[in-house]
Amino acid sequence: MAGLFTLQVKGGLSATRAIDLFIEGADTEQILDQAAAVLLNRIRTRYQQEVDPEGNAWKPSQRVMKYGGNTLIKTGKLFRSIQLYNAPTGMRLIGTDVFYAPYLHYGNQSKGNPARAFMAFNDEDLNLVEKMIIARFT
Repeated sequence: MAGLFTLQVKGGLSATRAIDLFIEGADTEQILDQAAAVLLNRIRTRYQQEVDPEGNAWKPSQRVMKYGGNTLIKTGKLFRSIQLYNAPTGMRLIGTDVFYAPYLHYGNQSKGNPARAFMAFNDEDLNLVEKMIIARFT
């Protein structure tokens, strides 16, 4: 039988600390690390598959149509830059430090460059993380 619980955090207590207190012995930092690793892997896998978070294929780049290869992987710099970054306790950040990433992610219609979303997650990703967390406590 599935259950539902709601945790409301008040008084400046961090969400992860509240969860630690609620689930005695839970290592929420480890849970966050695992969840972030799952999301990072899914983002990077979709990038290699050349699909957006909803599974829609990216429009091939002109370079790929002319010479072959992979869209958004000319040198591999952008792909390699998608990493987990240091963040305050209770947070994990997935991002890139490549300055042109937003132009590729969101596109630039005025220049005829379509959006090729890669820095996002979807409901299936969230379901996988939820199942991972539930599995730790069952």
